[in-house]
Parts: sequence; C-alpha cells; structure tokens
Amino acid sequence: MTASRAATSLPKPFQYNSHLLRIKGLTLFQAHYSPHNLVPYIASRYLADFDNPIRPKVVHAYRTRERGILWWTVMSGHLAGMRPVVRTWYARRVRLGFRAALGERGYDGEGRKREGGRGLRGTVEIRMGRLLFGAGREEVARQLGLLVEGLEGKMAERGRGKGMGVVDSSRRRM
Repeated sequence: MTASRAATSLPKPFQYNSHLLRIKGLTLFQAHYSPHNLVPYIASRYLADFDNPIRPKVVHAYRTRERGILWWTVMSGHLAGMRPVVRTWYARRVRLGFRAALGERGYDGEGRKREGGRGLRGTVEIRMGRLLFGAGREEVARQLGLLVEGLEGKMAERGRGKGMGVVDSSRRRM
C-alpha cells in the first residue's frame, strides 16, 4: 500500500480540526473538542514521520480503532516546567476522574451509554492547567463533571443542528 493511500484511510489530525470547548466554571482544564474522531497530536507526529519505527503500529491502531465513540486524551503540555513524575501523577488523577465522571452519568470509559441510547461521540483533548495543582480532589471531580455535561450539551446541540458555542453547565443534576 502506498503512503498516500494509507494516509487517506486514517482520521484527520486533531490539532487542525478541533475547537476550544468553552464551559462556564471550567478553570482547571482546557478542553478541545471535535465532533469527529480525529488523531491526537502525539499520534499524528508518528504518522507524519515515515522513518519512525513505530509508525506501522500507530497506523494500524488508528485504522482499526472503533469510530463513533468518544476518543479522549489528557495532555500536560501547559505543565512543561514541572517534573515528569508530577505531570504523570496529575494526568493519571485527571484520567481516573474523567472515567468516574463518565460513569456517574451512565457512560462507559469510551462514552457509550450503558443503558442504551445515544452515547458521546467525537474527540476531546483535556489540557491540564496550572490551577490544577492547588485544587482538591472534590474540585477536580466537580469540574470533570462539568466537562462531561458540556459534552452532553454539545451532542444535544449537534442533534439540533447548531454549531460550536458556549455551553452553560450551571444547571447541574444533583
């Protein structure tokens, strides 16, 4: 298979096809969203480098990855000045919290609805911010809940044919 044919069967790169998801009350993270399944930044670097030895593995992973679900990743790019162990610890904390927030609202770890119905779709990149370091576990969980509600609102907007706007998550379900 030629390189050009392989590139056309892969999803598009995330960094060129996503938008900042603005959610009121979300201060610990930035969330970039696309309604389509897109290749995240890290993977697109490997896909662009034809001499990289792990490129075939990444190509296979994204060709065979299930579409129509929520692809999400946690990035620590804004925390480049921190030690790697600190970035890793916070990234794991955010990943576990996001999975828990999805679970509280009836989704599995990939955004599928557990009891039937429409699940979450698209690609989300959660970028950690410096305010995360001073936040407690409850505040992180609350804001990740706001993020999931914002994604639900975005899916509802797409169902009504609206574009990318500000999502008001102040009306939380308790």
